[in-house]
Amino acid sequence: MLNAIWTPLFFGAGQYGLAFADLVVLWLLIGATVVTFWPVHRPAAVLLLPYWAWVTYAGALNPGDLAAQPLSVPKVAPHLPKGPVVTAR
Repeated sequence: MLNAIWTPLFFGAGQYGLAFADLVVLWLLIGATVVTFWPVHRPAAVLLLPYWAWVTYAGALNPGDLAAQPLSVPKVAPHLPKGPVVTAR
């Protein structure tokens, strides 16, 4: 569920802070799953390691995207005309 939520948070809504928080929780849960699986079924734990690495990579990129974004950007500049711009010759 957390993996599915990250994409719309990050790409769709542009909620970079929430997307990063989602990744942190996901990363911790993957780690807990690996630790839990290790004594029970080691191959299952090992198969989660690439996924954990991928989430680590995404998490490392996410704060950079957060820092690169301005704090607030208006969706439409209120001072610009909404229709086609006609210039006089």
